Amino acid sequence: MGLACIRGLAEKFGEKLLGVALDRFQILMDKSTDSGSTVGVCRVLFNIASAASFKLLITISPKIISILGDNLYNESLEIREWTAKIFVTLFQKQPEKSFIDPILDKSILYTLK
Repeated sequence: MGLACIRGLAEKFGEKLLGVALDRFQILMDKSTDSGSTVGVCRVLFNIASAASFKLLITISPKIISILGDNLYNESLEIREWTAKIFVTLFQKQPEKSFIDPILDKSILYTLK
C-alpha cells in the first residue's frame, strides 16, 4: 500500500514533492544499518523511477543515482537486484546516449577500473 502511495505521489505531484522526499530517502539510506531498510529504500526508489515521466526523470535521476551509491556492489543479493532494477528502469525510460554514458562511467565502469 505504501509503495502504491509513493507511486501515486510521483505521478501526480512530480518534482514539487519528490525533491524533498528524495532528500529524506538519502538520509534513510545513509543511516541504514540493515539490509531490510536498504531494500525498503530501493523498493521506494524503484517505484518512483517507474512512475516518473520522462521529463521528471531527467530532473530526479542524478539524485536517485547518488542515493544508490555503491549498492550495485553490496554483499546482499537482494539489494544488488533492486539496485539493478532501478538502473534498468532508468535506462529503459531514458535511452539517450547522453544520459546513459555518464551514468555508466560514474557508477559502473569507474568502479570496475
